[in-house]
Amino acid sequence: AELGFEDLHRLLFGAGEDGEAAEGVQLGEFGFYCCSQFMVHRDRVHRRPREWYLRVSEDIPWEHCATSYMEVFWHAVFNDGALHEQKRQERPAV
Repeated sequence: AELGFEDLHRLLFGAGEDGEAAEGVQLGEFGFYCCSQFMVHRDRVHRRPREWYLRVSEDIPWEHCATSYMEVFWHAVFNDGALHEQKRQERPAV
């Protein structure tokens, strides 16, 4: 069975006691850039232990939907679990 968006979020970031998204994240509609590249400072990468990256790479069934969802989730991986609901040009604070 293919992973759904919420399923992948739980596998990446865990879930609260009620089974909902961890860290108070509301899962809804998100703006993201298809097929984009990005840079991340080494300090952001090192915020998560090596074991986290190993678990993610080995334990998640990486089929088409999961890899597509990662276009949204990379922001959260390196931003303490926070997802951006709008693209950069749509966010007035940026």
